[in-house]
Amino acid sequence: MALNARPVNSGVRRFAFWHGAEILSGMRRLLISIASGVFVLSVMLGFALLMDVGLGLEPIATPFYWIIGWPMYLFSRVFPGRNPLYPDEVTTAAFVASVLFDVLIFSLLAYAFFRWREKNRLRRRKIFHESASNNGMHPTANSIDFIRKPPF
Repeated sequence: MALNARPVNSGVRRFAFWHGAEILSGMRRLLISIASGVFVLSVMLGFALLMDVGLGLEPIATPFYWIIGWPMYLFSRVFPGRNPLYPDEVTTAAFVASVLFDVLIFSLLAYAFFRWREKNRLRRRKIFHESASNNGMHPTANSIDFIRKPPF
């Protein structure tokens, strides 16, 4: 079967991969949201480093450091250091866990955005098809006007 061909059960939503970028399937949306989470985290860190080190604008970079680094406070308590004199010591496990937590948070935000956008797109498409069927322009209409004029 060609990639553009519609299967027999085209009304089933889980087989929505043939629409390309119009409708994101669940797995594709998940992978794109994870990539978006990594991308947003790296852009924020790059912007903060550019403002702090490159241009010397530390007050502009500080909020970005706080947004990126707040899980470090939580995970430094979960994975304490070996030295009891320095309880806020950052271990490798705390650092890795905070980076993964940041990626998870940004990925969830991206997933929610993509899901919202898809629902809006499907709702608009449904409203358009309903209005087209009310005007006699539905693709299943049995009229000669449908043959002469495209439904969209």
